Amino acid sequence: MDAPVPPTWDCYCGRPAGSEPDDPPVASPPPVYRTPLEYLHERRSDADLDIILDEALQAVAARRRDPSSQDQDSDQL
Repeated sequence: MDAPVPPTWDCYCGRPAGSEPDDPPVASPPPVYRTPLEYLHERRSDADLDIILDEALQAVAARRRDPSSQDQDSDQL
């Protein structure tokens, strides 16, 4: 059974391949790396993030003032 050769296909190296060596298919650019902070900015407003940050900083400050609360926090996890 003879099947026609497709114009392009995925090579085992991860790049596109083709049957024309003089006119190889163009590889698409790699996805852009985004930081976790950029993902947060997609879902939350700056005001929401400021509130979350303030709450987290208050929790850290409370643990520094009362070291015994760290044992209680780890029990709740």
